[in-house]
Amino acid sequence: MIINTEADYQRSKKLVAHSEKGFIQQRERLVKEGLSPQEIERAMEPTMSFLEDIKDEVKWYENAKKKKFSPMTELTGIGRMLIALRISSGMSQTEFAERMDVAQSQISRDENEEYQGITLERAQKILAIFGARLESKVVLTSSHHGIPNRRKAA
Repeated sequence: MIINTEADYQRSKKLVAHSEKGFIQQRERLVKEGLSPQEIERAMEPTMSFLEDIKDEVKWYENAKKKKFSPMTELTGIGRMLIALRISSGMSQTEFAERMDVAQSQISRDENEEYQGITLERAQKILAIFGARLESKVVLTSSHHGIPNRRKAA
């Protein structure tokens, strides 16, 4: 789940606060039922994992609002970066849709899918709308060193 609107952010913050209270109560119930610490951890793990995922998303949204962008190490991260640009600008999905000349529902769908399959041209248009540019470099990983050159000598 990606938080891409202020309403999603507010709901997620409330969910975290409510879940943390429920989490404490659930743990107390399991202790009273006589479960071992290992059984309690096993029972609580899905809830803890879900809560941590939401906390991570809340933190990501807060960083986007503060214009703190994480480095992109894979091209698959471009969708989240484009969403972060919109959030950091304070522009709503509706305003952004108007600038892109598309329906707001299209922006919502694109952001929910993290712009999977976006064209380079469309990504460039979005960067231009926000006055941003993408800087990148290619770094060879150690597993790819030593690949023989397949060109034949003349």
